[in-house]
Amino acid sequence: MESILLLALWMPQTRGCPQLDIQLNDEEKENLLLDICPCKWHNCTLNSIQKKAVAHILRGEVYNNPYVIFGPPGIGKTVTLHFQIFKFISSARLLVGTPSNSSTDLITTHLIECGVFKIGEFTRLVSKNHVEKELIPEHLMSYCATLGIGIDDTCKNNRIVTKSGLKLKRQKYLGRHRVTIGSCATLDNFLQMGFPSNHFTHVLIDDASQCTETEIMMAVAQVSKERGQVILAGDPHQLQAIFMKKYALERGFSLSFLERIFRVLHTFPLTYGFDLRMVTKLLDNYRALLSILNVCNELFYNAELVPMIREENSREAEMLKQLDDILPQSPNRPKTYGIFFYGIRSANLQEKDSPSWYNPYETKNVNCTAKPLNLNALAS
Repeated sequence: MESILLLALWMPQTRGCPQLDIQLNDEEKENLLLDICPCKWHNCTLNSIQKKAVAHILRGEVYNNPYVIFGPPGIGKTVTLHFQIFKFISSARLLVGTPSNSSTDLITTHLIECGVFKIGEFTRLVSKNHVEKELIPEHLMSYCATLGIGIDDTCKNNRIVTKSGLKLKRQKYLGRHRVTIGSCATLDNFLQMGFPSNHFTHVLIDDASQCTETEIMMAVAQVSKERGQVILAGDPHQLQAIFMKKYALERGFSLSFLERIFRVLHTFPLTYGFDLRMVTKLLDNYRALLSILNVCNELFYNAELVPMIREENSREAEMLKQLDDILPQSPNRPKTYGIFFYGIRSANLQEKDSPSWYNPYETKNVNCTAKPLNLNALAS
């Protein structure tokens, strides 16, 4: 399979014409031009690299290859996906997949807050189990839908009402929204609903490195073969998908599709392995101080990451100064340094009937450290 993937990435097919004649202006490379006419950014806070990624995705020049946006936490992968791509292609019908319900809820919340879509243009697909356990956040309830087991036209109305009063759209109304958001495992149900082969035009997977390849393919299999586009956002250097079965681990099922792609990207050495029409590496980090970012920056990102949070006068730096008396003391440590190490002499333990390991001394030390930090936060 990797040889086929390598060939596809090395010799990508190019569309006869882009899906949108969109580009960045020649001078500042910041403003969008659609058919030579200026367009407004729905999110004016995007940096120049994020804007280039949006332009590449909207053009969609490469055929039958995924577009990858990657980088560590805090660089705006999710923001880059949400606020721009949805609105420009009016005929698009999108599936947005994530590895978990919590990340799906977060994306739905972002879509509500950004105001790009009207009510009814997108829906959050939930499983029956999620409904029965009443795990749906209250502010998302009016946007949710679930798959029913009833036959069409046998119900009096188009909604299911749960015991708790939650109203959900019925199965026959699913797939008609411009955007359907759900976990990859839940989106799998659409495969059984008999949609036309060109029904869904775009598949967007957020946190793709934490999805198994099988989960991603369940969503990808539903995209239009003629005009479809797959977009993966994630970081192969973060946590992998969780697999409990040794059989699956031994056969490589823990390797995500995103990580498999990165194993063959050495074919473009002049751009660090990236065909710029297919891959964007985001560099501006909005979440971590330089002291926190340095190690992973050197190890995984060719020292290209740029911290946007300053260690002199940022909110995070001021907070560290206030906590200086609580944090471990060292004469050589700057007061705004963000990484601390604790030496503990202890042993990892394991119960006879459990595969999990635990360390009681580590747990105690974490508690003793977190408690005064929490009390300080409450006091301030």
